[in-house]
Amino acid sequence: MKKILDEVFEQAKARHVYTKDKAQYNKLDHWRPKLKGDCEDFALWCDSELIKRGIDDGEYVLCYTETNECHLVLSVKGYILDNRQRFVMNNADLNYKWVSILRNDEWLEIK
Repeated sequence: MKKILDEVFEQAKARHVYTKDKAQYNKLDHWRPKLKGDCEDFALWCDSELIKRGIDDGEYVLCYTETNECHLVLSVKGYILDNRQRFVMNNADLNYKWVSILRNDEWLEIK
């Protein structure tokens, strides 16, 4: 599984162009599985690619970065696919404050 995560992440990182939603859609927040966009778009794209490869247990996790910015990542069994990182990371290795996770169309608080 880790090999597939790494392959999808490397493809995403090579093609991702960070663009704010305001500049691209004239909206404060807009989620699309695209590689031209922000953290949500990156996570959605990675998730859709992983599903195509048989990995369908990705979860979206809202967090605050080390600079206290609100951020979204894709988590797969503790591995984090994050447009801010150079590699797939383990969630314990990131200095993020984990806030909530999206499960069954509901945001659940992480304690």
